[in-house]
Amino acid sequence: MDTDVRDRPRLCNAEIVATDGSVPDWIMVLRTGMWLGHSSGPEIVTPEHLQSALAEFNRHYAAHGADLVVDYHHASVRAAVSSDIKAPAAGWIRAMELRNNGSELWGHVLWTSDAAAAIARREYRRLSPVLLFGRPDRVTGEPLPLQIHSVALTNTPFMTDLESLNSNAGDVAGDPTTQDDGGRSMTLIELLAQALGRTPEEVASSLGLEAGADDKAVAAAIDAAGSELKDLKAAA
Repeated sequence: MDTDVRDRPRLCNAEIVATDGSVPDWIMVLRTGMWLGHSSGPEIVTPEHLQSALAEFNRHYAAHGADLVVDYHHASVRAAVSSDIKAPAAGWIRAMELRNNGSELWGHVLWTSDAAAAIARREYRRLSPVLLFGRPDRVTGEPLPLQIHSVALTNTPFMTDLESLNSNAGDVAGDPTTQDDGGRSMTLIELLAQALGRTPEEVASSLGLEAGADDKAVAAAIDAAGSELKDLKAAA
């Protein structure tokens, strides 16, 4: 598989099987954060990545009445390199939107009858999007921060800090730090603190933020600091 195609399993906080046994048609596709444990190194998703993925979907899918496929175990990726592999759809993402102040990307899914039944029976509990970082736009050729190639139903995701797809009120999400099959999510403040050898509280204070600042606020503070530095250099 092309190393630029990064398999990013997302487990959503939304329930895919509600307490009444139904299968919700809105799912969280991706959210901001950092994931450790990937073979290519830490993976970071920012609000800008989510905005890019949404814009690309609207431009090349929604605007033309096309849908983004949800398959089984990333079969769409494997089928692209082997004609022997079949890639039946489990569902189709027909619309996307940002939620929670731009920190989550959600998709409206039309499930196939087989997939809906399998999810209801808890045969599949997770979702895993395939993310393309820095790939060119298919029309303009301009590199994009992030595109979503496809999404897969799976039981062995890389991102393990989101609740299972078919959780109900009696389920408890696993501790993301103890999962064996995936990475742990970190906030941008935690990432910066780790890189700088400081505490998250110290990093937040340096940026003029509260200790519990979200990723969007951290990104904005870093951008503002960079602009100030650029202005100072220009004035020197």
